[in-house]
Amino acid sequence: MFRVVEQSTIASVTDLRRRTSDIMDRADQGDVVVVQRDNEPHGVYLSYRHYESLVEKLNRLESLELALIALPRKAAVDRGEMGTTSLADMIAEFAPELAVA
Repeated sequence: MFRVVEQSTIASVTDLRRRTSDIMDRADQGDVVVVQRDNEPHGVYLSYRHYESLVEKLNRLESLELALIALPRKAAVDRGEMGTTSLADMIAEFAPELAVA
């Protein structure tokens, strides 16, 4: 069993093959279409606008996550509790194949 959001349509793989146009129309209207096979989810269709919105939100969350990591580190560097490393030194240590000679 799996849970889906309120504005969702559940379709079988057979439905997808036979009624692709109808299923895509539902996605364009804002539904999230969960495609299932043998009562297990196998894919999700959504409108491109909805997809872009999700990607934008994920990018913002990633930026916030990086800020949550960076702020305490910056504070530690400012207090002298942590040193800094140049980008060239980090590349040399972690990816020597990318180091510029």
